Amino acid sequence: MNNPNDVKSPSPLAPTRFSRGAGLRRSPIKCRWLVAAVVTVVCSLPRVARTIEIVPVIDSSITNLSYGADVELTIRAALFEYKYRIKETTQVTIKFKHNSSVTAQNERLPAYVDYIKYRAALAGAASSALDSLAVSSLPLSTPLVTPSSADVFISYPLRRTLNITNGNGISPPPPSMSSPDATISINTGICKVGPDWSFTGVATLSLYTSLCHEINEVLGLYSVLNQSSPPPSETLAPEDLFRYDQNNNRSFTTSSSEEAYLYVPGSGQIVRLNQWTSGDMGDWHTYSLSGPSDARVQDWEGTSFADPRLSDAETKALDIIGYTILPTPCWIDLSI
Repeated sequence: MNNPNDVKSPSPLAPTRFSRGAGLRRSPIKCRWLVAAVVTVVCSLPRVARTIEIVPVIDSSITNLSYGADVELTIRAALFEYKYRIKETTQVTIKFKHNSSVTAQNERLPAYVDYIKYRAALAGAASSALDSLAVSSLPLSTPLVTPSSADVFISYPLRRTLNITNGNGISPPPPSMSSPDATISINTGICKVGPDWSFTGVATLSLYTSLCHEINEVLGLYSVLNQSSPPPSETLAPEDLFRYDQNNNRSFTTSSSEEAYLYVPGSGQIVRLNQWTSGDMGDWHTYSLSGPSDARVQDWEGTSFADPRLSDAETKALDIIGYTILPTPCWIDLSI
């Protein structure tokens, strides 16, 4: 059977929007799309010398696809959004692969840091009222789990961002093309790839959304509760430190009969979290009656025919675990 993405079915022209961009072909519409992207960046961003730099390593499993160029452009468009939303000058390297045996997954290197060091780094990096509330909700010296020597399981990009040294005072090493921070594998054959492609009976998921979901996890949005028996064990992920029940009590239960929320005392609930162990418990709860208009990037179960972008839920979550989020770029539609 031919891959559904081998036949590119253009959708009706929608308002040009940078964050949906992937297939830059030489046409007047795409030129306006590119100009709009430049205007978006210039008119909205604070004057910062550099922002996060996520370097993609594109595997031959993608470049060998007949539509591989469109996949690569979609990857670069997704990374561009992070570049202009995260202020830190951290360098991250991610390898991207096509894998028809999965929907989407990532493999990342573990980094264990002392809870007290992590909390101190968060306090030092706090740059907003939400950050300050988040830090103040964490115990000063007593970890949230036992034993007292409990560590926090964080991603290498986050450790690098906060410059958390190891026991010998050594900073985390930079990534490289040959030793990336993570590998993201996606079945591109079941994804809508570019902005001028349509969802089909087979290509029901958004490649852009799937990429952002996995990139968020590489940056540090995940839970360890799926991996602990009983949960939690000696480690927690940064996101777990802000996991509360519906009554705003800190909770690490994995019972599907309970509710869990990403919550910052004094600010409120950010988003409801997944409680099904069959999915990642660091993802968002997926409402059974939700449709494409209600879908979010970090939902644990992707919604067919939905094409969401980063929302406040994702950016606030990245904010409280240690990143500095820049304002949402403004938008000027030049497609008319």
